[in-house]
Amino acid sequence: MSAESKGYFATLIERFAAGWNRFWYTPADARPLAVMRIVTGVVALYLLASLTPDLVTFFSNDGILTPESVESWEGRFVERGHGLPPLNRFSFLNYLRNPTELWIGHLAALFVLGAYTVGLRTRITSVLALYVVLSYIHRAPMLTAQAEPALAMLMFYACLGPSGRHWSVDACLAQRGAKGAKPQPTWGANVALRLMQVHVALLYVAIAFSQIAGGISGPVWLNGESAWWIVARPETRLVDFTFIATAPQLIDVLTYGILLFELAFPLLMWNRLARPLLLGWAAVTWAFLALATGLVPYAVLMFAAGLAFVPGEDLRRWTSSLRRGTAHEPVKAA
Repeated sequence: MSAESKGYFATLIERFAAGWNRFWYTPADARPLAVMRIVTGVVALYLLASLTPDLVTFFSNDGILTPESVESWEGRFVERGHGLPPLNRFSFLNYLRNPTELWIGHLAALFVLGAYTVGLRTRITSVLALYVVLSYIHRAPMLTAQAEPALAMLMFYACLGPSGRHWSVDACLAQRGAKGAKPQPTWGANVALRLMQVHVALLYVAIAFSQIAGGISGPVWLNGESAWWIVARPETRLVDFTFIATAPQLIDVLTYGILLFELAFPLLMWNRLARPLLLGWAAVTWAFLALATGLVPYAVLMFAAGLAFVPGEDLRRWTSSLRRGTAHEPVKAA
């Protein structure tokens, strides 16, 4: 091998290593993780609170979803070739059978999620909150939808990083103890954010490719019909968009617009100049899907996942501008 070739490969390895270290280990602001903590905490509280009226009906000894019935259901599901063999999934709800135990456990779970959301003892409550969410998912997987997997994924990365460094009770107590010292960027926050970004990008790739593949619904995304099938379901929609039936071109625009967004997101969200456009596109896309399908928690989580790509310094400037704008608003006379 010539000296020129050796020099090329040495430079290539050196620059790759420098880029790798810069990508993963550059200290980063933890504000995006704080956003994930707040959003996932609110969504988790909503999802668990929605189970409260039927808590005993679902999970008690005489309930509809006893651990034995869930295990039997999963076994039949696997036998038909719909999934992997059932696992011994952990859930504290498996040990709570009578109404009193269920109510105590449920209220404790809501308290943990509340503490996690406001950022109280976040290093501990973030792990406990993830355990709570997974316990409900594992205890009754048939009650879950698209939101729960996305929720668990984002909460996992909030556990890895310092999600309580900003906009939290922990941050207020730390600033008071350190006489107003500001939290500094850390490489731990960057690692958690980079892992989240990679996971979210791959999730968009999987969603887009599965839609292109078609599956049991056929090639509705490639032939431009999918937007119509989304809005034509009356069971869960919040807004009736069936008026688009009179505008076939609009159906095509909506269908291909959603698909193009899902393909563009993992490619362009890394670019600082393209990021604001992608975030605006994401807001429009997920707002439409939330109203058309009723999957509001899922849409909120997927839009919030895009904020993981926004540098913490930008979030700080946005919130500072918002506070300044609010502070300078003229007070209207009564």
